[in-house]
Amino acid sequence: MTNRLLSLSAFIAFVAIAACSSSAFHPPVSGPSNQAAMRSGGLQPDTGPTCPPGYNPPMWPDPANLITDGAFNPAPLPPSYGWKEYSGAIPNIKWRQFVPEVVEGSVDLMGLKYWGAPSPGNECTLDLDGTQHGGILESMIPTVPNQVYSVYFQLSGSVSSRDCSGCHINYLRVSAAGQHKDFSWNTNNNHDVYHGIWALQGWNFTANSNLTTLKFKSRDLKNDHASGAIITEIVVK
Repeated sequence: MTNRLLSLSAFIAFVAIAACSSSAFHPPVSGPSNQAAMRSGGLQPDTGPTCPPGYNPPMWPDPANLITDGAFNPAPLPPSYGWKEYSGAIPNIKWRQFVPEVVEGSVDLMGLKYWGAPSPGNECTLDLDGTQHGGILESMIPTVPNQVYSVYFQLSGSVSSRDCSGCHINYLRVSAAGQHKDFSWNTNNNHDVYHGIWALQGWNFTANSNLTTLKFKSRDLKNDHASGAIITEIVVK
């Protein structure tokens, strides 16, 4: 009887360890998650002059990342409960706003507390719509021609204050090496950045040169230009 009890206890312990291992170290590649509920620390205080690097294991930071500023660190931290609009280079990092179609394009770098709910790793985020539709690009990313690379990023959406048909959906395009993929985010039913809802997105491209430029471009509706797709934790590997 004693040996049976010991064997049963050992079996239960093994199953428990296996279950913990499979769930803790293999997160889903994509799909919505309530990041605010997943963390116990809450919002980071707005301390220091720059955006923090973030912390969201095991996916972020990614040691294989070919870029160092995927969470916009160390760009200047926007004011508490605020944002900073950019229509050109973003200081201290390689990302810069580029003009997709309109001269007045811009993006907003968001502070840690602006949305109310924290970002996935308590880092700065970027709204692809400033006062107008905008986008960001980073060039000079080292690549090997004909090699396939993966782009990952955290995505959420913001709610437009405009009462217009379709303005609850954010659209964006990710492009590199002459290839692209379109993404969208539906903010209905509180499925938005204000409620801490994010999803890890992914896309592959094939490099065609030794240096590659990666772009994130807003494709929101023409009359929906004040609140765009929200991104952070960009990875290229």
